[in-house]
This record gives sequence, structure tokens and C-alpha cells, in this order.
Amino acid sequence: MKIALFTENGYAGGLDTFITNLINNWSEPADDLTLICNHDHPGLETVVGNLTRACRIIDHRTPLQWVFLRRFSGLPDILRKPLSALLKYLYFLSYLPQLWILLRHLDVDRLMIVNGGYPGGDTCRAAAIVWGAFMRKEPSIHDFHNLAVAPMWWERWIENRIDALVERYSKFILSTSRASAETIRLRPAMARSTKIGFVHNGTEEPPTLDPERKRIRDMLGIPTESPLCAMLGTYEPRKGHRFLLEAFTRVLQAVPDAHLVVSGYGQNDEVANVAGMVEKLGLGESVHLEGFWIDRHELMEESEVVVVSSQGFESFGLTLVEAMSHKVPVVTTRVGGTPEVVASDEGGFSVEPNDLEGFAEKIALLLTDHKLARRKGEQGYRRFQDHFTIRRMAGEYARLIHADRAV
Repeated sequence: MKIALFTENGYAGGLDTFITNLINNWSEPADDLTLICNHDHPGLETVVGNLTRACRIIDHRTPLQWVFLRRFSGLPDILRKPLSALLKYLYFLSYLPQLWILLRHLDVDRLMIVNGGYPGGDTCRAAAIVWGAFMRKEPSIHDFHNLAVAPMWWERWIENRIDALVERYSKFILSTSRASAETIRLRPAMARSTKIGFVHNGTEEPPTLDPERKRIRDMLGIPTESPLCAMLGTYEPRKGHRFLLEAFTRVLQAVPDAHLVVSGYGQNDEVANVAGMVEKLGLGESVHLEGFWIDRHELMEESEVVVVSSQGFESFGLTLVEAMSHKVPVVTTRVGGTPEVVASDEGGFSVEPNDLEGFAEKIALLLTDHKLARRKGEQGYRRFQDHFTIRRMAGEYARLIHADRAV
């Protein structure tokens, strides 16, 4: 079967890891896979470089609204927001014929849309409508990876109509956790849908690392004996950098030689904002702000604790599962889908997102109680093997894509 994955992305990060893992571990070897993505996605080169399974890449050049609006990032919100609202649906209408031309010339049987959130990328929603209305093939699967948000009052009329078409032309509407999937019901047109479900994310067994590689500690000047915490994620404000840094000041009171490495993609202003927090808190000697260049497996192998400090929402927390696969204990805030990963504190600890003292206390505990840290790491690894392997995840998606309309 010929299957296309369609995505729109403006960040390099977890969505790229998901797509790479899904393609590389696709359970049907006879399937012919195609990835369709906007050409200006900053993580596309990394995805292509990490693919080990044959996959055709189509990097389309459909003009995107958010790319255009970056030119006006310096405008005050009072001007930029009305401009964005004015352009949003003009751009959406322009996507429909452009994607019709793109999809019409593709020789594929099934389509799976991988959306960063919902509504997320508008080309993702447009692709679902075009595929369902004009391609006369099996309806697409719409898979979104961040929590859905309700439409604003002023856009509700048109958003409801777009959502109704997406729901009508989708075979399944999926997310990465039960908690995340249920948020789609905030959208009035989706509230009573029977197509909503979830497939928990998964990850691969850690690769064997080259013992001769230059260690991350050496590259960053972190002493071998210093305890190391790691945060892997984008520099978006919702990831809770301020919460994490304030907690880490308390960790240093208990573990003065601890270090924190933050690794991920971010816009220049986002990274600068976090760097300003580090300077204000006087953490420059203990906190290392890095980009997307660090290999996540190498960082986890050298870390004692992996943290997820998200405040607003977290659809799943793939970083948690990746840490579990390395037998590294985790500390996470209890938001969105993270309780489905760290259930009953297996593999680490979860605290409420406003519990600054508790978050810091659990990190310090794992850094100082090595026996507890080993036990939590072993628990997490068993949980990863039982529930979150990449083969289980890829197999479930393949089953749903191959299935006819009713399962």
C-alpha cells in the first residue's frame, strides 16, 4: 500500500522524533511511504538525515501564513493580532487549490496527517478536507500532538465549519494520550464525535554509543563527578523554563555542584528570554542553554535525572519515555498526558505544576539517593518495555491506516 504522511511544522523537536520513529519502524515492510512537509521546516533536514527506511520526501513550497507574519514580529500586538486574524482565512482558502494540485498528482492510497496541535497547522486541516472531498479514497487519519484549544468567540462560526469538514472527512481523530485526545471536544463541531481516540507514543531501545565519542560533559565543561540534570524540549514558554530554573536554584542549595543542561530548538527571542532568566537568577555557572545539536541519547546516558517542567500543557511527554528507555529516573509536572506515562510514580516522580518546592525536592532526592534513583530507573525501563516501545506504537498506526472505515 502507498501511504503518505502530511505535516506542517515551524519547530524542530518532538514531532520530528515521532515522524522519524514512525517511518523507521513501520510494521508493514511492503508499504511505500511518502513524507509531505513544508520546505521551510527547520527540522526537516534532521528528519531526512535520521531516516533508515526508504521514504520519498516532498517538501512543498505552499506559502504559509505564519512564515509571512514573521516579517512583522516587531509590530505591537495591537497591530499584529488583527493582521493575523485578517490573513488567517485568506491563506486557508489559498491552501485548498494548492493542496488539491499537490495531492492529485500523488500516487498514494492512504493519508495520515501529523499535526502539531489542534487547530495547529492550517495546511494539515486543509489537506484533510481536500483529501476527503476530492480524492475519493479512504478518509485520512488526523493525528494531533499537542492539546486542542477552543476557538475564540470571533472566529467560532468559521472554525466550526472547518472543524465539521475535518471531522466528516477523517476516519479517526487521534492524539498521543487519552487526556490530549479528549481536549478536541472543546471544539463544538467535534464535541460528540465517535472518531476520537489515542495511540500512546513510543520510542526505540537506546543505540549502542561509540565509547570513543567526545562526551557532552567535556564539551560543556561539566566535571565528571558533578550530578547532571537534563531538560529536552523546545524553548516555548509553555515548557516551564522559569518554573524549572527557580526550582533549580533550590536544588543547588542541597546539591551545590549539580548542573542543568537545557537542549532544544527555539526562536531567537525565546532563547534570549530564557537566557535572561538564567542571568537574573545567577545560574550562569550551573545552567547550560544549548540548541538542538545535542544527541538526546548521549545526553540521557550522561544524566542522573531528566525533567519535564511544562506548565500550560503537555500532550504526552515523549522525553519521559526516552529517559525510561535509558533507565534514567524522571521528575515531571502533572499536566496533560504525563500522568499516563509516569503512573503511580513508576520511573520517577510527578508533582503539581505549581509545586515549586516539591519539584525541587524530588530532583534533589534523586541526585543524592543513588539507590532510589536506580530503583526508579529500573521501574521506568520495565514500564517502557511494557507500554511504550516504538514497535507497539508503529504497529498500531499501521493497523489503523490499513483498516477500512469501520474497525
